[in-house]
This record gives sequence, structure tokens and C-alpha cells, in this order.
Amino acid sequence: MKAVPADGQALWLWLFQRVTGALLVIGIGVHFHVGHYTGLLTSESVAERLRQAAWLGFDLVLVALLAFHGINGLRNIVRDYNPRGSRIIDIVAAALIIAMVLYCARDLSAFRSL
Repeated sequence: MKAVPADGQALWLWLFQRVTGALLVIGIGVHFHVGHYTGLLTSESVAERLRQAAWLGFDLVLVALLAFHGINGLRNIVRDYNPRGSRIIDIVAAALIIAMVLYCARDLSAFRSL
């Protein structure tokens, strides 16, 4: 495992990777418990839950955490193998995170209209 990065941007990305990992353990646990242990899981029950602003916000935050954590992890792997093209790798990773969050937000909002 690498040591803690010294420069500013790398330090924040390293730290946020760890923070999102910890938050994902909690968030996925809540998501799994609510989805699988609190009653019958149907599209109507999901739509009803997503009509509530708190649950919609929770799911959007969970998607944003997942998008950052997964794509930043892949970015770190690619940069370990190809450190030369790191600027383009950062741009592509940022674009993928934004696209994934917007795509999932659109899908979550579709459930609200059911």
C-alpha cells in the first residue's frame, strides 16, 4: 500500500477515497436493510419510498459516493500503470463521475412519476 500522498490534490483524493469507502459501508447497509428486510420489495414500494425527499436524497448521495469511489479507484489503478497520461485520465474520470450521477438521478426521478 502506498504512503499518504504529499501534494494537495492527491492528498484530498486519497482521503476522500477512504471517507467514501467508510460511508458506503454504512449507506449500502441501510439500503440493503430497507430494501430487503422491511417488507415486500415491489416497484410500487420503491416508487413510494422515492417520492419522499429524504429517501431520494439518500439514494442520490449513495449514487454519488459510489460513482466517485468506483471511478476514482479505477483512475488510481490506471495511473499506477501509466503515470505519463495522468491529466487526460483525470479529465475522463471526472467526466464519467458526472455522467454517472446525472444518469442515475434521471432514473431515480423516473420512479417518482410511477
